Order: sequence, then C-alpha cells, then structure tokens
Amino acid sequence: MFKIGLTGGIASGKSTVLTYFKDKGIPYIDADIVAREVVEPGTKGLEAVVDAFGTDVLRDDGTLNREALGAIVFHNEKKRQQLNGCLKEHIQNRIMELTAHYEELHTPVLLYDIPFLILFMLRSPTPVFLPAVPAFGFETQEGNDTDGRQE
Repeated sequence: MFKIGLTGGIASGKSTVLTYFKDKGIPYIDADIVAREVVEPGTKGLEAVVDAFGTDVLRDDGTLNREALGAIVFHNEKKRQQLNGCLKEHIQNRIMELTAHYEELHTPVLLYDIPFLILFMLRSPTPVFLPAVPAFGFETQEGNDTDGRQE
C-alpha cells in the first residue's frame, strides 16, 4: 500500500489537497477524528483524561467537556503536555488499527491527515511518504514526484 502523509502549517493547502484526494475516492485517516474517537465514553483514552484531570472535565452525560479541558490546558504548557501524554498512545494505536484494516482490504493508496506526522512516523512500522504542499505539485520524502519519476 502506498501511504501518503499530509501535513503542513495553517493555510498551507492541506484541506484543498485532502478534498482533491477524497473526491478521487482515496480513503483517508484523519487524526482529528481519531483524537475525538479515543475520548468517547467508555474508552481508555477518556479514562486516562479523567484520571489526569478529574471528573470536572466530564459533562453530565459522561462525554468529554472540551471547553472545561481547554480551559485547563490551553494556557498551561505543562498541562497540555500532560494531555498529549495521556492520549498519544491511544491515538497512535487507533491509527495503526485503521491502517491494518485498509491493508487487509488491499487498499492501494491510503492518505493520512496528521498535523504532527513526524511523531506518528516514529512508531509506524511501514514507510509514510510526506508530500510537500507547494504550488506546483507534490514530492515525497524520497524525492519522487507524484507520477513516480525519479528526480
């Protein structure tokens, strides 16, 4: 399977590129969606967040109160790192589960929309290609352009 990792800063064109691939029917894994999944009620991710920050970060229905959690972590780097530490492994594991699912389906191409792709790559057992988001095409980390020619 050819794996494409989409990363880039604010206003770099990630959404445009993702829409292009989605319109072509290319399956993708969105780390933002995965990050929400791993803190759904009953998950180990939510349990880890509650263990670290207390039940004040829960709504009455047992869902994560993102506003309450945000008030704790957005202006406190140590707390933000603590939150990342609580969830990093759960997010990585879920991404690997989804990847395995697409591998079982023999999906030829899989797109990853992961803001901090490098951190994920450190745990990935298979190569993930990093396209730049320049105005005129894409390049992989290995210097191949999108039509496979070597530079």
